[in-house]
Amino acid sequence: MIGTKRRRIGWLQRATLGAGALVAALACAGTHPAGATDFGQMTLADLYQLCRSTDQGDQVACQFYVLGIAEGGNAEKNVVGDKAHFCIPDKLSGALLAADVTKAAGQELNAFPKDAGLLAVNFVFAVLVHEYPCPGAK
Repeated sequence: MIGTKRRRIGWLQRATLGAGALVAALACAGTHPAGATDFGQMTLADLYQLCRSTDQGDQVACQFYVLGIAEGGNAEKNVVGDKAHFCIPDKLSGALLAADVTKAAGQELNAFPKDAGLLAVNFVFAVLVHEYPCPGAK
């Protein structure tokens, strides 16, 4: 669980602090009052439902969604020359990575049900920053 709403927002901001324009734009998009579904984007509730499904296809989709965000964060670091925001161990499986995100999503939705409409991409990025800090990161 991320914590109180004020602390949670601070945590999300710290998670994206110093990121390139892409991450800043995503963070702003996550605050759109009409909700993520207006743009056809996956919400936190959508992702949690997908990741908790017993359907094998949904489980694979969940893993690839999370891995895609992780790879996007690494691409930003490599292409834009930004600093690494998270450091995922090389041998960590996609299933374990998705399980960490699913656990965090469940905790968030239990504590803050209104967060169901948050953009899933922003939440996953913040979880990766929080759960997989780089050595020496503050």
